[in-house]
Amino acid sequence: MRKFNRFDIIIALFIIGALVILGIKVSNFNKPTEQQESTTMKPALVTIQVENVRIMTVEGFKIGDMVLSDETNSIIGPIEKIEVEPYKDDVEKLDGEVVLAEVPDKYTVYITVSALMSERETGYFSEGITEIKVNSELKIYTKTVAPIGKVKEIVWQ
Repeated sequence: MRKFNRFDIIIALFIIGALVILGIKVSNFNKPTEQQESTTMKPALVTIQVENVRIMTVEGFKIGDMVLSDETNSIIGPIEKIEVEPYKDDVEKLDGEVVLAEVPDKYTVYITVSALMSERETGYFSEGITEIKVNSELKIYTKTVAPIGKVKEIVWQ
């Protein structure tokens, strides 16, 4: 029988160490981390402003329709409330004065969406995927319309 030399002992210790590390990794595979434990979903109302749209887009929004993110294709939540106002824009008068005036056949729609959101160090996330920030643009869609809106408000319930 052959005698073990230093190289054989080092290889055997390396294999035993690799097996121990593999066993530790496998035993901790599905345990939640500290960040996952602290992240909880809370209900919130998100108000999205959609500006400069025609009446067909306004009529495309229905209470109860699901709003989804166009970027992540994930659900944000159902529409709870819809408010419609005439669209106003800066218009120059004949004397050169700039005034805020209503634009005919254009509307501003405020949709309030009930969403489950989580708060992390990097921001607010709907369903853990879609990042939602106040005053940021958000590409959304429902089963009938697909506008670009601006997040105006997030209210925690």
